[in-house]
Amino acid sequence: MKHVSDESTETIAAWLGRRRPRHEAARLMGVDAVDKRDDEVDIALRDLVMKPLTHFDSYLHPAAQLSKLNIDWFAPKQVELFRIYGPAGPGAAPDQDRHYSREWAYTDPLGQVNVFARPSLAAGRFAAGHSLTSGYGQALAALGVVMVPSLTWCELSVRPYVSYQGSAYLSGRRPSDAWENATSTTWASVGILVESWAVGGGSYHLDWDQPVVVSTFSETNPTKSWHDFGGSVTITDGLSARILASGSRRYRIWVYCWAEVQAQMLVSAGAYGSTSIDCWMPYLMVEQTKLQ
Repeated sequence: MKHVSDESTETIAAWLGRRRPRHEAARLMGVDAVDKRDDEVDIALRDLVMKPLTHFDSYLHPAAQLSKLNIDWFAPKQVELFRIYGPAGPGAAPDQDRHYSREWAYTDPLGQVNVFARPSLAAGRFAAGHSLTSGYGQALAALGVVMVPSLTWCELSVRPYVSYQGSAYLSGRRPSDAWENATSTTWASVGILVESWAVGGGSYHLDWDQPVVVSTFSETNPTKSWHDFGGSVTITDGLSARILASGSRRYRIWVYCWAEVQAQMLVSAGAYGSTSIDCWMPYLMVEQTKLQ
């Protein structure tokens, strides 16, 4: 798990803990599983879900080169008001004003069967996955940029483009004499988080936090159910942020993928779940607009 040393690190656990209030209302009841994961086919399918995609070099795609554009249609004094960030590419040192320069990975420390969170600054990719047999688990991976607005006061507009692929797999054990029904649910999301602190340090504030759910998959008493998903998410899908910003504050802007699993293990029946999501962000646009 990798963090950068800013004031926000101490708020991460509390932030993740309040993400899904409905989980608190749906606390699982029961005891340890009677049946174990002894089906080799079942285990193989779960492991397949948890493997992130690695079959293309995203930094070579033309869309990933947007960060190299010379935005000459702006007057020189306006160039800093509009930035396009992208991946630096393999072996290159990120330029904080042009490239993704922060990465964030988080996984639940307890209750894991298999879990990963893998950001890659060079490729502009981030992937997360979680698999478990009981309870609730989550994993999150993100890429970020840091900036201080050029204007004293402005509206900060954040507009990323994210392409994603993922899978979910649900299974369970329910003998013929079971008297209970077990449910497993997975969620996959892409979101934006903006946080800031005073340029001189301190005064941390969470300015924006909004995920877009791109996949949800749920079954009661599942029996080897597979679900693939994929597509892209942009401003038209709700993946954008608009905040009141100040030139006296430093802003860290994250675009993240978030994998969640809730699995129910009861006395007579059990449901298991796995999900993973792999994202590619060729560019991230950040624009400052002067307040009228």
